Amino acid sequence: MPLNQEIYYYLWVQVIFVKKEKRSQTSLEKKYSLFDIAEIRERLKGRLFESFPLKRITSFGVGGEADILFYPKDITDIVEINRFTHLNGIPITFIGRGTNILVRDGGIRGVVVVLRDGIKDINIGEKYIEVGACVSLTRLLYILMKNGISGLEFAWGIPGTFGGAIAMNAGAFGSEISQFLERVVSIDLSGNKKIYNKGDMKFSYRYSSFQDRKEVIVLGRLSLQNRKDPHEIYKKMKEFEDIRGKNQPIGAKTAGSIFKNPKGDFAGRIIEKLGLKGVRIGDAVISMIHANFIENVGNASAKDIENLIEYVEAYVEKKTGIVLAREVKILGNEC
Repeated sequence: MPLNQEIYYYLWVQVIFVKKEKRSQTSLEKKYSLFDIAEIRERLKGRLFESFPLKRITSFGVGGEADILFYPKDITDIVEINRFTHLNGIPITFIGRGTNILVRDGGIRGVVVVLRDGIKDINIGEKYIEVGACVSLTRLLYILMKNGISGLEFAWGIPGTFGGAIAMNAGAFGSEISQFLERVVSIDLSGNKKIYNKGDMKFSYRYSSFQDRKEVIVLGRLSLQNRKDPHEIYKKMKEFEDIRGKNQPIGAKTAGSIFKNPKGDFAGRIIEKLGLKGVRIGDAVISMIHANFIENVGNASAKDIENLIEYVEAYVEKKTGIVLAREVKILGNEC
């Protein structure tokens, strides 16, 4: 069967057997408004929005509305919103800079907390560097470079926040953020502060134990004691930037790598070898630059992208027996 016919057959199966079930599951979900959190609105210092289109803040440029969108100003704001939503049974979802996620077209019910505005302090000590979860990796690396602190150059060009990098154990070029992490402070859904030292945390390839905990990371402590001339650090960062520029669709609407690399191989190499570069559903296209990226080249829907992800998974498993694990996180509801 030709490749394009296989795609259409796959989509036909999805429509017939899946769509009806998903709609029945999501149609009964309650929508929330600012009225539902009126009791604590005056205590919250951060910005609040109602019925906010999440496509405006996701790197894919897709996604339905968040019932309530909240940009916390500080850790106290996170404690307040966690405690209130927990006590009142209101769903809560945390996102960073909108990278590495796919928000479905039906949006996200309850409160979506965007960790972008507050908690941006960076305190450099003799042995450790304390970093707020909302600090972007770009800003963190720039400040480290200015202070002649080496070690995280591999992360130059990785989008997202420091907190998100911890949760995903972000890495590149053979290094990972967990190698330099000494302590993490988080807030659980009841509003309680938790402190984890190095031995309390588990990390592996694109995984941290925080993915299994219903907590939000607010602070992290790094051990970076290697000092170099800032020009040397910049040179190394530029090398990594040039490699990314040649091998990744920089500037396109993507969410980064879609799949984790299977052991001993690369997801992009497998997908490319099967001839899937350029395959598209609607305006969702497997990148011609790197096959482990999906680009929104126009007005793709989240459903287009999710269908393409599922198609690649099914096609790769059918042709090679390899089951690809997702790196991108899919959030929210179908329409």
